[in-house]
Amino acid sequence: MDAESAYLFRHGLLREAAYQLQIPSDRAQLHALAVRVIESVFDGPPPPLASDARGEVPVEPHALDSLAEELALHAKMGQSPGNPENERLRASEVLYLMRAANWANDRYHFSRALQLFEAVAAHPNTFAELKARALREAGWLHYVLGRPDKARALLDESVTLARKRGIHGQEGKALGALAFVLSELGHPVEARSTAVEALKVQRAAGARGDEARTLTFLANIATKTGGKAEAEKLYLEALDIFRALGDLRGEGFALANLAPTVDRPGREAEADAIYRQALELLRKAGNQRIEAIVLGNMAAKREVAGHLEEAERLYDQALAIHREVGNLRSEGFALGNVAALYEKTGRMELAEAAFLQALEIHEKIKAKWSLGVHRCDFALFKLRQGLRLEAGVLWRLGAATLQELGDTVELSDKQRLMHEACNKAGAPPFDRET
Repeated sequence: MDAESAYLFRHGLLREAAYQLQIPSDRAQLHALAVRVIESVFDGPPPPLASDARGEVPVEPHALDSLAEELALHAKMGQSPGNPENERLRASEVLYLMRAANWANDRYHFSRALQLFEAVAAHPNTFAELKARALREAGWLHYVLGRPDKARALLDESVTLARKRGIHGQEGKALGALAFVLSELGHPVEARSTAVEALKVQRAAGARGDEARTLTFLANIATKTGGKAEAEKLYLEALDIFRALGDLRGEGFALANLAPTVDRPGREAEADAIYRQALELLRKAGNQRIEAIVLGNMAAKREVAGHLEEAERLYDQALAIHREVGNLRSEGFALGNVAALYEKTGRMELAEAAFLQALEIHEKIKAKWSLGVHRCDFALFKLRQGLRLEAGVLWRLGAATLQELGDTVELSDKQRLMHEACNKAGAPPFDRET
């Protein structure tokens, strides 16, 4: 150990010893003092958490947010029996826990954000509106991290609390998130009815942004059941709302969903223009998660058109962003798509590795729709390798998942591709084998 390291070690050891020699009440006072001193450096604490007229709890960014988790700990450790500052410190603890959760979530530190939102929800000083939001945020992060069953439980709890307390803004948000999770869990009918219920609550509460997001979700459901005209109408309705609100993130998100819906013979140029507009808005708004999804969709479009080099470049860009922001769900889907491109360009080992990696991710995070899609795709890859039995098992598993999810459009497309591949290979179709 060099001299500097030895000095730092001894200094740290002596500092810890001095801290431990303090009696508990003195230690608590030091922590309470730390909160006051740090806040004073930043011209005082952030404003207290409070609900607005719709029962929502806005949390605007503050200069102290990067230190919020440390401040929450100081506020907790500053509490002691008989301390007249306990009530203020408990309020500060909740305030900084919530700010720390938001800060971590905005930077894609999802596991830590989840722990912090759950701490907010469990804190005895958390008021009902804040608890409903913390439960919803935690539920959504469980979904993002591949635990949809846990997500559903927390979102149900958020809905129940918000409904019981008449917090309609929070109820509408939680119902909207719950509808999405139900869809991913394979309950399409319940998902749609929950979304319709969410829309009713959101409209009554005047929550226009939430209404637009739910319209986008309902449009997505319509695309999976063949209702492209209905889907386009709903996307355009959502777009009108986002534009009226000046919500660039929402507008970019709606355009990103609209583009593949209108992308059909005779409207290719229109779809290209919508993709470009979506990318521009998403980049301006800093929404990297959706930007990467758009890049992946554009890659698939270029691949179908035969522009394989450009498609691969777009896939690579999308994958890099998915990994940067920790979007494992979309990373898995992009890997499954680029696997098909590797096969088209004769890189069979890369193709198989990408398929296997994609399926592993889908299974890990319970991404059922993606699992169904890519099992069917991987099955045809196996068929072209001469592995008919393995291909048949894979395809039937994938098709069963799509059928369970009620995606008749995707299932029909997979059936068509399978029949073409089986006919070319001289094999009986997988849906006719016993």
